[in-house]
Formats: sequence, C-alpha cells, structure tokens
Amino acid sequence: MSDEASAVVRFVWAHLARKVERAGFPEEARALREHVDLAEVLDPADLPSVPSLRVQRFEVRRRVGELVVELNASDASLLSWLFPPARLPAGKDLGRDQALQIAERAAAPPAGAVLTEAEYQDVGGDPVFVAAWAHEEDGLPVERDYLRVFVNGRTGQPFSVSRRWHVVDLNATVR
Repeated sequence: MSDEASAVVRFVWAHLARKVERAGFPEEARALREHVDLAEVLDPADLPSVPSLRVQRFEVRRRVGELVVELNASDASLLSWLFPPARLPAGKDLGRDQALQIAERAAAPPAGAVLTEAEYQDVGGDPVFVAAWAHEEDGLPVERDYLRVFVNGRTGQPFSVSRRWHVVDLNATVR
C-alpha cells in the first residue's frame, strides 16, 4: 500500500472510531478493526478524473470469520480446512444424494476410497451432513487414512474437509 493510501486508511479508521464513540459505543470503537476491514480498490476505472486531485477508493468489508487451514509440514499438501461461519444457518434441506455430490466435489476421493458414512448427524447441536471415506488397498484397510467432509444441508456449502491419506507401497521389500 502506498504512503498516500496508508495516510487515507489512518484517517478513515480515526473517523470511523470517532463516529462509533459519538454514537455511544466506546468499547466497540476500540474493537472496530476486529470486525471490519478497509480494502483499497486498485483498479478504479469508474472514478472521475480531476486534474488537480488524486482520487482513491476504499471498500469497507465486514469480517465474517477465520479460515483454519492445516498443511503437511514436509510437502505443504493440504490436510484440512475449516470455515465455521459457513456452518450456519443449519438445516436438512438437501437430500442425501445431493449432499453427497457436494461432499465428493470437496473431498475429491482418490482411488482406494471407500465410502463409510453419508448421513446427517448432530454436530454441536445442529444437523450437519457428514460424508467419510476409509482407505483400502487390495481389499485391505490402510490404518489412520480417511477423508471427512461436513456439508451445510441448508446452504449446500462444505465447511470442513479433513484428509489423512498416503500412497501405499505394495512392492515386496525388506523392512
């Protein structure tokens, strides 16, 4: 962000905080940055062109929540992600087949994946569609490997994917 943009951001934060304080919410004014974000619009094609002015546009965005991502430290592959705000509003509006299709797109089960669960369950007091796969190679279960997806049955959005999966070496070797 340019120095000019930084100065504008400082001014806007101070202005917003003053307005919130004057409205009688001093605590909320101090926590304002935790709930909203200012983002500079970098391609303001529709801004007026005034020769003696520099026009900058910012958007005020509401913070929805945190996305939790877990990566494998050795190869940076994705192990899991969770976006709790997408869990609500909960419901069972989707049928099993429709919810399972959404879960399959989110998980992308590889060869050897065997579906073990595909049903609505009570998760934290809310109905959530849960799809889970186990890993089998040549008919044998692979310990500790699984895929699990949570789908919001009202919105049709997956909000959690967990993956523990490895390639099994079936060649006979000395171990």
